[in-house]
Amino acid sequence: MLDLTRPRIKYCLQMADEARRLAGNGISVEARHAHVYLEDCSTLRACPESLSERVDLHLSNGRHDAGFLSDGSQAGGSGGNHRTTTNSLIVVIDDDEAVCRAVRTLLTSLGYEASAFTSAESYLRSNLIERTACLIVDVHMPGLSGPDFQARVQAEGHRIPIILVTGSPDDTIRARVLEAGAVDYLTKPFNQQTLVAALTRALARQ
Repeated sequence: MLDLTRPRIKYCLQMADEARRLAGNGISVEARHAHVYLEDCSTLRACPESLSERVDLHLSNGRHDAGFLSDGSQAGGSGGNHRTTTNSLIVVIDDDEAVCRAVRTLLTSLGYEASAFTSAESYLRSNLIERTACLIVDVHMPGLSGPDFQARVQAEGHRIPIILVTGSPDDTIRARVLEAGAVDYLTKPFNQQTLVAALTRALARQ
């Protein structure tokens, strides 16, 4: 039994050392991982998950439910200094789970309540639309695309600020979604400051 648990204990201690090192530099572990994800899409898949997720993954012998994003069940907390309103939830929709997780992690590290979905359809099936303060949506997704999702949300009478993001910018699509009322059209990879600036403008519309 001791031989079985020793490597797990060692791994946890290594992760704790990493956390202390980053904290000593004034860097949140969660925010640091999210920042790397967003800054450099070339290392998106190789970048480690959050400290807690890595420990959980190791202790569960590698059993990780990659589909946890699809139902938005991993909504973040509402700590930090950001004001909470009736509609306080920031929703990320992106079919790339790594990007989805990174943006959500960054938002929660900044004190926002955040949830993530890997498709527009799964979000629309949820009961979260009435609580949503802002939507961060990928342009190119299987099924309902970002611009089509924007049109549907608006057609249903919801006035939720939307930020569109894409890895393949297109001036025609950009002009169309901005004219339709999108807050911003961001090109991946984007940094933390760019996202926060767009989010601030979006929440100001409330």
